[in-house]
Amino acid sequence: MKKMMIVAAGGASGTLFRYWLQVISFHLLGPSFPFGTFLVNSIGCFLAGFLGAMIRPEILYHPYFKLFIFVGFLGGFTTYSGFAFETWTLAKDQEFLKAGLNLCLHIFGCFAALVGGIWVSRLI
Repeated sequence: MKKMMIVAAGGASGTLFRYWLQVISFHLLGPSFPFGTFLVNSIGCFLAGFLGAMIRPEILYHPYFKLFIFVGFLGGFTTYSGFAFETWTLAKDQEFLKAGLNLCLHIFGCFAALVGGIWVSRLI
């Protein structure tokens, strides 16, 4: 139960931060392009990379820190950061085929799933 509360607290914080950034970018940059989503995904990926590279392993891999920051906050902020960090980890571990597969599946597979969802919704 404690772990779920840690994830929930991080997720709520990340979600609110995402909302705040998207509202500000909409007001500053307008609705002509999804700048807010790009900004959120870019910041989330930067934070995942920065924290993953700069924080000492005993802190980075502490279960509660990892749950709050990576699963909760960044998960609520953007799941793209998790995808990017996992792909980098595969590449760092010289699992290049798996890293490439992860990229392709997420980019093309998720877009195909979106199109599939739209298609199924039109059949109903």
